[in-house]
Amino acid sequence: MKQGGGEVQLNWHLAGRLGKYHEVAKLSLQNHLVYFTSFLWRSLFLAIIVYIFLQLWRAAYGSLGTDVVADYTLPEMLWYFMFAETIVLSYPQLSNRIDDDVKQGSIAYALGKPYSYVLYQYTTFASEVALRTLVNGCVGGLVAFWAVRSVPVSWQGLPCLVLSLFLSCTIQFCLAISIGLLAFWMEDTTATWFIYQKFLFILGGMLLPLEVYPPMLQKIAQALPLRYIVHGPARLLVKFDLSKWWELTRGQLLWVLFLSMLVTGLYRLGVQQLNVNGG
Repeated sequence: MKQGGGEVQLNWHLAGRLGKYHEVAKLSLQNHLVYFTSFLWRSLFLAIIVYIFLQLWRAAYGSLGTDVVADYTLPEMLWYFMFAETIVLSYPQLSNRIDDDVKQGSIAYALGKPYSYVLYQYTTFASEVALRTLVNGCVGGLVAFWAVRSVPVSWQGLPCLVLSLFLSCTIQFCLAISIGLLAFWMEDTTATWFIYQKFLFILGGMLLPLEVYPPMLQKIAQALPLRYIVHGPARLLVKFDLSKWWELTRGQLLWVLFLSMLVTGLYRLGVQQLNVNGG
């Protein structure tokens, strides 16, 4: 009986801890829904970009005189690009928020709160990303369908895609908050974030699928976590393959494990430095 009571108490304790972050997620969603119109206006930028790249790819396919480039048909290429843009544009610039918290001293007040600062940031980040991805995906999908009159999407792979997007979001969060936490040692992390974004655009596979790149660049991209953020999920949308999905998921989980340890280490070192310097 005692053991059973202990298990019940543990379950209530875990439920209470998780419930805090559930409420944070709900509050974050409510705050963003107030400005839902601004989300739609931002999505117009995605619609314009997709339309412009459609014209560029049509010209490229026409000049090459082929229906397939790097194993992508024109509809697949456009839907890949649309979804890659959707993923990237759905990620807020978290590093600036962390940077400001560190520089302004707000993080010192967060240390005394009954929640984990990192998990709090992750919850608000993930809820905003979920809403942005939904809105951007709907707008971008309508533009892509209007442009090519087809939907080269493997519908049975959508449940797997949801998990891949969740892990993609987690990897992006770990990298973004790591850059922000560098503010403990750097005066400003804006330049670091700028450089990271450009690597994400190119080696993450946002501008072009990695299959289009020369072998050397492909090898570099294979060694980085960036392809697990953009290229993997975007390719999964138009070319679902269960074995490739398992390979993608294993890679994402490994990077999540490694980067979460990196974030934990940076945060602890930063907090120690904060305490040593007096806040």
